[in-house]
Amino acid sequence: MNATSSESLCFTALLVLFGMLAVYGGARWLGILVPAAIIVWLATSARCQARRAAIDSGVDNRSVRR
Repeated sequence: MNATSSESLCFTALLVLFGMLAVYGGARWLGILVPAAIIVWLATSARCQARRAAIDSGVDNRSVRR
């Protein structure tokens, strides 16, 4: 398993944990868990976009001849 897969798995597990805490914790936990889940989602999205841009810039498709 590479680092990207395990990192994605960790973020997914964290969001699932937040969901379970919201179900069992009730309405009073939602004020904490919803912003925390949004922050985790935004951080994950930013990391994936930055990683994708670095991979895309490293690939030069113009050098491939047909």
